[in-house]
Amino acid sequence: MEEANTNTKEQELRVEGMTCTACVASIRKYLESEGAQQVFVDLNNNKVTFQYIEGQQDVETFTRGIERIGYKVVSEDHKSRFPIKLKVWITAFLTAPLLVDHILHLFGYGIPGLHNPWVHFGFTLPVYLIGIQHFGKSAWAALRNGDTNMDVLIFMGSSAAFFYSCAGLYLQDPRYNFFETAAMIITLVLVGNLLESRALSTTSGALDELEKLKSETARLSLGNQQYMDIPADEVRKGDHILIRTGEAIPADGKILEGIAETNESILTGEAIPLSKKVGDDVWSGTLVTSGNIVIQASVDAVDTLFNRIIKMVKTAQSDRPPIQRLADKISSWFVPTVIFISIGTYFLGYYVLDVGMGQSLMNAIAVLVISCPCAMGLATPTAITVGMGRMTKTGLLVKGATTIERIAGLKHLLFDKTGTLTTGELKVRQIRPKMGKDAEVRQVLYQMESYSTHPLAKAILKYLGNPRIASEMKLKDIREIPGIGLEATGIDGKKYKLGRDDADEKEGYHLGLWA
Repeated sequence: MEEANTNTKEQELRVEGMTCTACVASIRKYLESEGAQQVFVDLNNNKVTFQYIEGQQDVETFTRGIERIGYKVVSEDHKSRFPIKLKVWITAFLTAPLLVDHILHLFGYGIPGLHNPWVHFGFTLPVYLIGIQHFGKSAWAALRNGDTNMDVLIFMGSSAAFFYSCAGLYLQDPRYNFFETAAMIITLVLVGNLLESRALSTTSGALDELEKLKSETARLSLGNQQYMDIPADEVRKGDHILIRTGEAIPADGKILEGIAETNESILTGEAIPLSKKVGDDVWSGTLVTSGNIVIQASVDAVDTLFNRIIKMVKTAQSDRPPIQRLADKISSWFVPTVIFISIGTYFLGYYVLDVGMGQSLMNAIAVLVISCPCAMGLATPTAITVGMGRMTKTGLLVKGATTIERIAGLKHLLFDKTGTLTTGELKVRQIRPKMGKDAEVRQVLYQMESYSTHPLAKAILKYLGNPRIASEMKLKDIREIPGIGLEATGIDGKKYKLGRDDADEKEGYHLGLWA
């Protein structure tokens, strides 16, 4: 729980039972109706994050409400014993023989032993029970609260086909045997839910990758050169933190001691590390590529720039653009309308067209089945969520989903800064040694840069390629000077220095080697 301001609290709950974006919409709709703000529902990780006003609202009320509409709030370490992937495997295994037999039957063939309706019942019953567990609870909770969702259509369609077939089984009339229809409805929609979940995993995956850039621990100064590792989330304003080469900075702050080079590409897009000295600002999530520094945290851990960026991404994913609001409005009327049309189809076929009870009922079921995956209600939020996840993964952070919709109308893009639209990977263009010194320069460069973790060192080593070029010349006392470069001594006593050459910076980042 994090404090956003005086009275507003942020809460994260782990919710089990969410199967598709219809569930996401139901939970978001309930929480917003109860006054919750900044609601973010992560379907792939089964997490719900929202803000509420402390004193006026409480978490227990929201928890009971979520469970009342058909879902279950569980502990953070809870693991589902019956994940959707397992449900798909079981239902597909049981449905496949029925489907194959049905297709072969159309051509006058069949699988021996599957013509018995009791065998069909035996294959379908486990599938239907899984359907009750997966769709039935959500459908019943929605109806009990005076609402409808896609699960209502799925459950009604599969139940109608199943019990109609059970009636045929009791009457011993093979014309009523449509068990494979009930099994196919449940199996195909479960497969759709699984595919949807995998598509949405790109979003949470992007967020996970973003959050991995955060330091999990911070080295807190206790004075007298004594330090203690603490969780990065416990850093408070004013704390003194030590950061060493290769470590992520755990908090925003100012440098009190030392010099270093930091990679701030996650914030600025600049691939070249920046030199930092005493008094300079540093930011959480950025990386110290060389040097050791002690900083004083300028804000609490929850208020760092990096945490605000992560919150912005989550808020953006919960934002609904105009097209999604339209889809939600249409979807709220879609399910009742489909049910009404299905009932009308039955009565029209049976009482007016006189096509018989069986055919009329199958026509009514067909209306429910083909309408189950409401394209607008499901595809719109899925497309938006996946799109934002892909953008986040490529480094594009969007403040709101409305922005995505507006992008379609853009004709020109203007950028106010040069040098940031790059791949983020440094590349050496050429090495220009003095005449006759090519081999020596390459050997010295390779050995010196092998001792450095600097991004420029990696680029040079990649350019040089073959490590065998260093076999003839040996260097000793190689050391890295943060913010300056490298120094080394040859076995003949010759001194070598490698650092930035500022004589000509207009064409790129230049390095000089002096002997």
